[in-house]
Amino acid sequence: MKEKLYLEETAKSLYAGKSPEEILADILGEKYIKYRKRWHNAQQFKIRPLFPIHLDFELAYRCNLKCIMCPHGDPKFKHPYMGKKLDTEMIKKILKGGVQQGLSSVRFSVLNEPLLEKSLVDLIRYAKDIGIIDIFITTNGMLLSEQKSYELIHAGLTHLMVSLDAATPETYSIIRKGGNYKKVVKNIENFLKVRAETGSRLPLLRLSFTKMKPNVHEVEKFVKMWVDKVDYIAIAGYLNNLDDSEVNKRLRVSRTIKGKFNCWQPWARCTIFVNGDVFPCCMNYGRYTPIGNIYKERLIDIWQSDKVKFIQDINKAGKCFKHPTCLKCVSSRDKFGG
Repeated sequence: MKEKLYLEETAKSLYAGKSPEEILADILGEKYIKYRKRWHNAQQFKIRPLFPIHLDFELAYRCNLKCIMCPHGDPKFKHPYMGKKLDTEMIKKILKGGVQQGLSSVRFSVLNEPLLEKSLVDLIRYAKDIGIIDIFITTNGMLLSEQKSYELIHAGLTHLMVSLDAATPETYSIIRKGGNYKKVVKNIENFLKVRAETGSRLPLLRLSFTKMKPNVHEVEKFVKMWVDKVDYIAIAGYLNNLDDSEVNKRLRVSRTIKGKFNCWQPWARCTIFVNGDVFPCCMNYGRYTPIGNIYKERLIDIWQSDKVKFIQDINKAGKCFKHPTCLKCVSSRDKFGG
């Protein structure tokens, strides 16, 4: 087995054999290759897309776990949108219009557990049918039953990303409150079995491990457990969604981001939160400084607004401190240091 390694600002991904991009290029062909070329050009600030290449939809504001690094796990955190859902027909309208403007990728999860939502499989199927090339969900895996695995595979999901964050039940129970390590591991193994039985290569399966003080000692064990079983593994630096200094002290491993920081995310992607608010990145902080709302304005008008161009330009210039959300994001994260 020969491992390849990707290094980014906050994470590294390990995988055996071909990279996810190589696998999807083989399966999906030229349309995928063209989409990824646009994505990489946006990452390098070479193009300013007229419409987001990727959209994140927060289907609902709810989760079945209370993880220690997440607002859902903080008893002091005020949740103004608890129980709210994003209108499914509005999502479909944006997807259909977006495809005609260059939308190529979508994820149906932000600060929510997508497998709780009955609309999920239908939305995945709809996105595939209208021409969305890359379709993601991020899940904690607790509800990833064999039946749900079949449904996700047949609907057309391309990426299934499971956040695990531990290599033992003991560490898992500290981080992912309300979850069951053995159940999630079994669900992952069953998904791989179901995918093999269907003869499908998709969705690709990524396991995620966010480095924090309670689990950093298990990184190597986690990689050894999974690198030959799943398609790829993401080892990420801690990013505080809570803006809580005490939580930072308990969880942060290091602070290595200093000086100039160029973030490409506002050049390629946009998040639509559960109340319809929009922000051009995938961070929870963005919900507090929205640059528009899909129930009041067209998404294309929001994306092409001076507000978005300002955020894009300051991040290209490495001057994230000029926007409160960008500053909070950068100052609250660990840069991955190996």
